[in-house]
Amino acid sequence: MKKKVLVGVLLCNLLIQGIPVMANEKGVSEVTEGVYILAPDSSIEPEVLTTDSMEPFEAKTAVERKQLSAEEQQLVNEMEGYLNDQIDLKSRGLIESQLDKAVVNLAFDFGFNRDNSMFGLIANLVGDYDIPHLDWFNSLTNVSERTLQVYDEPTGKNVILRGTYIDNGASETVIVHHGYRGDGQGMLDFIKLFADRGYNVLFPDARSHGKSEGRYITFGHYEKDDLTKWIEQEVAMKPDQEIILMGVSMGAATTVLSQGTPHPSVKAYIEDCGYSSAEQQYKDTLHLLTQYLQYIPIVNLKDWDAKEDELIYQLNEQKIKPLLKFDLYSVSPLESVSKTGVPKLFIHGDADWFIPPVAMTQMYNQAIGYKEQVLIANAGHGEALGTDRETYTNAVFSFLETIKTLNTKQPEVAADVNLIQNPFFKFNQTHFENWETSTTFDNQGFSQLPLVRNSYSEFILKKAGKKEVVTATQKEEGIRFFTRYGYNDGLVGQNVKLIAGETYELKLNAKNETGGWLTYPNVIYGIDGIKKEDPLKSSKTQSKTLVYQATETKDVKVKIGGKLGRRSLLGSDYSHTLINGVSLVNADRTPPAALELTELSWNQGSWTIRGKGEPRSLVQVADETGKIVSELLTEGNGFFTMTLTEAPGSVRHLINQDVKGNRSESRLLVF
Repeated sequence: MKKKVLVGVLLCNLLIQGIPVMANEKGVSEVTEGVYILAPDSSIEPEVLTTDSMEPFEAKTAVERKQLSAEEQQLVNEMEGYLNDQIDLKSRGLIESQLDKAVVNLAFDFGFNRDNSMFGLIANLVGDYDIPHLDWFNSLTNVSERTLQVYDEPTGKNVILRGTYIDNGASETVIVHHGYRGDGQGMLDFIKLFADRGYNVLFPDARSHGKSEGRYITFGHYEKDDLTKWIEQEVAMKPDQEIILMGVSMGAATTVLSQGTPHPSVKAYIEDCGYSSAEQQYKDTLHLLTQYLQYIPIVNLKDWDAKEDELIYQLNEQKIKPLLKFDLYSVSPLESVSKTGVPKLFIHGDADWFIPPVAMTQMYNQAIGYKEQVLIANAGHGEALGTDRETYTNAVFSFLETIKTLNTKQPEVAADVNLIQNPFFKFNQTHFENWETSTTFDNQGFSQLPLVRNSYSEFILKKAGKKEVVTATQKEEGIRFFTRYGYNDGLVGQNVKLIAGETYELKLNAKNETGGWLTYPNVIYGIDGIKKEDPLKSSKTQSKTLVYQATETKDVKVKIGGKLGRRSLLGSDYSHTLINGVSLVNADRTPPAALELTELSWNQGSWTIRGKGEPRSLVQVADETGKIVSELLTEGNGFFTMTLTEAPGSVRHLINQDVKGNRSESRLLVF
């Protein structure tokens, strides 16, 4: 079985880590990432190292099988019986695909089917445990039950989810989410932690867990949407309520995945030993099962650990996609953690082999906005609170207090703005407004000379003798080109100023409206000298995208059009190309990194600030209301220097804004 073995330890469990920037009679220290106050401080960064060890997969003998515990032998017997039912043992020879399919079915039932008994047998191997604080919970009088109806995509039916609510009359509600194959009541240790501090606590049973209905477990994919509905229900019942999301293991991943639908009432995420990808987590979960394939003769001649990537792929294609209707590879807390800048606390045990601590490191590094991480020494999976209650409790509530008073402004992604003028092709008597026309792709061929319209109200772009060979007209908030013969292009173009170093996306929808048998057009689109030409063989609308990297700041011509692509001998000698949905946007959807402050020095009532941001970007200074009080441009290498007047009792946010308007997380100066 693959395990992660921690060889480093946490050197200091301070929640607020003092990182000195400089110290003098007017010192400044970074008390937590991005927050600077006038008090020198210092601390030691934790160092965490991990190594991997893999016990090789090898066929075991009947003697070795008998040496297993009675519980393990029962599990192996049940697995063997399941596989025997899946495989035709009377066939002359077993083919590899039969074995693969049988193991895929076994893996699917084990991992995703609520009613699978094998997981229960594995769970029994580690022994039973008593639910802590059950007497405390049963003595509460402020408890109510809640239900939620959700649609179950795999079965096409509505299911009822059930949860429990402790109402302390607080303005903040903590939603506690349990882990894989657990239930809400199994989280009482965490629930009491928050309830004792006066928080309201909602702890639902996830779909296909506990008292909630459902057949399949989806490692956070559908569970994240259920969590959003629990949030919406709580806010509907208590409109001013602030929500804190807390989860352990799969529950932690579910809370992080829910960031894909940001909710303004969510003020913090507490993620305890969650996984960074469902694919990797399912691999680790599957190892609980596949280690016992070594004892089953019908399948133990194949190294299933070596085939795990292929096994997961087959499982995804044969089971998850068709039955559960989602893609396992798309369930990525690591990607979701950067969807919102809401503050996040990551907690992990350094002895967690099931979800190794490197998952926390990956999540922490990927997260945007205010974030903290705490590694609990000697704690296994989901055992951090029980292992070191004092450190865990201090970490959680210091984090929650900190984010109330020391809030950096969260990163902001600027909205995409269409740089194309008149994308709907409005026109006057002589031309399409803001557009030039041409019958060749070369830039020199474009002009805005007056055009004549024919009896169909189409603009005539080109004639051959008296015959019109290229025309264009507005249609369906787009433009339609008529092109005759294969050597005549119909194009419109527009000059757009692009900025060096920026990436742009040209998008459009194109449709063949020719109607002729085996005759179709080609759609033409491009930027400056970059040209794309794609056939439109069917009458279905096709979406086209061209990504363009600007190497210098200048006006470039954006071009779209059509031409006759293929002509049937029995068909027409012309084609119709409809183009709409035209847009050109700056494709930068990543906020700049927070400003790097290299010097903060005080001199007679003012502060000199030196640092680095993106080259030729704005450094903005905002007050506590968000008002911009000053700004400047960084140099070509990103460096900047500014002076701020000291204002005791006030705060200033330093923000880096890029060319598109994306804004970084702020650096907060507390005077």
